[in-house]
Order: sequence, then structure tokens, then C-alpha cells
Amino acid sequence: MIEIYSFLRDEPCGGRAPSPIRSSEARRRLAKRIELEKKMKAVVINAMIVLTLTALTSCNSGSHQPNVNMSSSVQASTAKRYHLKGKIVSIDKPSKMAIIDGEDVPGFMAAMTMPYSVKPESELDKLSPGDSITADIVVQDDNGWLENIVVTRHAGAAKK
Repeated sequence: MIEIYSFLRDEPCGGRAPSPIRSSEARRRLAKRIELEKKMKAVVINAMIVLTLTALTSCNSGSHQPNVNMSSSVQASTAKRYHLKGKIVSIDKPSKMAIIDGEDVPGFMAAMTMPYSVKPESELDKLSPGDSITADIVVQDDNGWLENIVVTRHAGAAKK
């Protein structure tokens, strides 16, 4: 029969008194185990505190940086530019956009029809559906738009 002892009170649970050797050995092992668990808890708590402080410090590091307004020449240098050839499908002046059926843009995207914002918006006045164009696609951060639009063939022009 297996007996279970209450180590804290030195009372047998199975009816017999524990031998003094078993009781002191068990008590010593239990004390070591409790001490080890306390040390491990302290290590885990300290590690969590260090990780939390590191995370808070890194999250807030940008908030103490002064805001710097970049000049337009510096902003232009961070923008990427791609050459677009395509045909105007429609013009949406209130949205300042043109829907263009564009050819492949090497290094950027495959041929597709999509809306593009146009800057400056006065460029929209010289465009008509059916016009063939070339333009620069400017991509900066999460924004993109067309600049330097040139009509290479007007919609009403006869083919040669």
C-alpha cells in the first residue's frame, strides 16, 4: 500500500507514522524545491520587467524626436518615379483622377486599367477619353500620382 504524507504537519495520511529519515529527507527536498521555485519566479518576474521596460522605451523613442519639415527638394528625392504609357479611359475631375489603361511598368506593375490621381489637377483639362499619353508615376510613402503628362496622340487624330 502506498502512503501519502502531509509534509507540512508530519502527519500520515495512510494510518502509519512516517519514519524520521523519510520525514526529514522529504522535508529537505520540499524546502529545496520551494526555494528553487522562488528563485525561478524571481528570474521570470525580473525578465518580464526588463522586457516591459525595453518595449516601453523603444515604443516611445520616436515621440521625443523633434519634428522636421522636409523641403520639397528633399521630399522629391525620396519619391520613386516610373514611366507610364497608356490610354485615357475616363476623367473624374471632382476626384482629380484619370482612369488609364496602362502598359507594363517595368519594375513596378503589370499592365492594367486603374485610376490615378493627377498633380497638378490642371493637367486634367488637357486630357480626353481615348488620348494616348505618357506620364511619370510618382510614389512616395503610401501615396501615388501622375505628373508630367504628355498627350502623344489625341483621340480624334487619324491613324497613319
